[in-house]
Amino acid sequence: MKPLSGLDATFLYAETERTPMNVLATLVVEGPVDDESLIERVASRLPDLPAFRRRLAELPFRMGHPVWIEDPDLDLRSHVRRIQAPAPGDDAALERVVSGIARLRLDRSRPLFEIVVIDGLEHGRTGLVVKAHHAAMDGVSGAAALLHLFDRAGEASASSDFGPRSEARLPDAASLFGEGLARLREVPARCGRAAREAGSAARELARDALAADAPLRDAALPFQAPTTELGGPLSTRRVVAYARTEVGGIQAVRDAFGGTMNDVVLAACTRALQGELLERGELPREPLVAAVPVSTRSLDDPADCGNRISAFLTHLPVHVDDPLHQLSEVRRATRAAKRFHSSMGAGTLASLAELLPPGMASRAFDWYGRLGLVRAHRPLCNVVISNVPGPPEPLSLFGRTVHALHPHGPLMDGVGVNITVMSYAGSLDVGVLACPERLSDACRLADRVGTAMEELIKLAEAALPDVPPIARIIA
Repeated sequence: MKPLSGLDATFLYAETERTPMNVLATLVVEGPVDDESLIERVASRLPDLPAFRRRLAELPFRMGHPVWIEDPDLDLRSHVRRIQAPAPGDDAALERVVSGIARLRLDRSRPLFEIVVIDGLEHGRTGLVVKAHHAAMDGVSGAAALLHLFDRAGEASASSDFGPRSEARLPDAASLFGEGLARLREVPARCGRAAREAGSAARELARDALAADAPLRDAALPFQAPTTELGGPLSTRRVVAYARTEVGGIQAVRDAFGGTMNDVVLAACTRALQGELLERGELPREPLVAAVPVSTRSLDDPADCGNRISAFLTHLPVHVDDPLHQLSEVRRATRAAKRFHSSMGAGTLASLAELLPPGMASRAFDWYGRLGLVRAHRPLCNVVISNVPGPPEPLSLFGRTVHALHPHGPLMDGVGVNITVMSYAGSLDVGVLACPERLSDACRLADRVGTAMEELIKLAEAALPDVPPIARIIA
């Protein structure tokens, strides 16, 4: 048995029929994919894919967070299914199919993953959607899972082996009760650790707030975000859209104007959201607030299962017109946000999550959405924007190249748009996931992100006249 951390369990408690807590990767493979070959491939890689082997078990009387157990009844065929994309099988058809996949919750009586094969894409290509629960993996561990599941292009495919699996056994009631007692005995220590970390964070924040340069005045704070129709109650429906650019172009913008690649991504998203809100007549006179997840994994922390993430809140200056001024404001805001996050301590929120009461937490999240309480206060944030490092080299499956890799993160009540970016083999693949009641045209927003990136790339070309032309948006 492996106990879930408080952070992992929070993603379980936050899941309702309106907020499936799934992370997805949509891959486009050159050529067909056979079910049996795919199942054999997954079976051969199971030793390196713990999230694909384990399922949840609840402790008696909700004495603690659930635990992961090895599933003795694992049937991979029940985790692989096939869908036909509607004609003509273009990007729009792929997006419609993935929208339907994203809206469905995973069955908690089995390991929390599925792989959906999408036939009928144009040019003879096949789509593969790898979907897992956020309680089982974050962006970094998800990217690591893809590296185990696929080959690097040009490498020989590893042989598949259905060899004997370890004899997993379901834990009996006594074992689960004993685990529950052990978790209860840890409560005082967890409370003490959370109190110490919260106290340390408060002291650091007070010290920074009183500093001569007052760096925290530019930091975004919870419930400081303006109210727009991007936030609000969610339905069960989802829409997805994709965009793509070259990493080299984003690097050139960074080299020309300073900051980080993540600053450039945030500036492009700012420009795209500004255009969307302006067209809808909802552009606020103050910056939006974005939640930006960050990895807290150390170099020796295996990216095998679960979450090692935190997040900071940062301003998106949609009230500023000039794109370079926007980029400058984004850089200033992220510096303040990172200092605020550092003062808070990366592990403080994770320690506080350990104290969530399992029984009450699920009901609280559910009723918060059902009663529409998101309308009763200013939003925590307006959008979630993730930037995940992906495979630096092309992947392949059965010798067939993976043409694209588009990521998607989940939504939460009150935040109707998620923009996730993943680098892949020299490209930067963008995935937009939204609730159509909050954003009816995800494709338009994805196109705006691509256009904003191209605008910044052109400005970088003008600022770096001796550099060869930078690659344009490619999809």
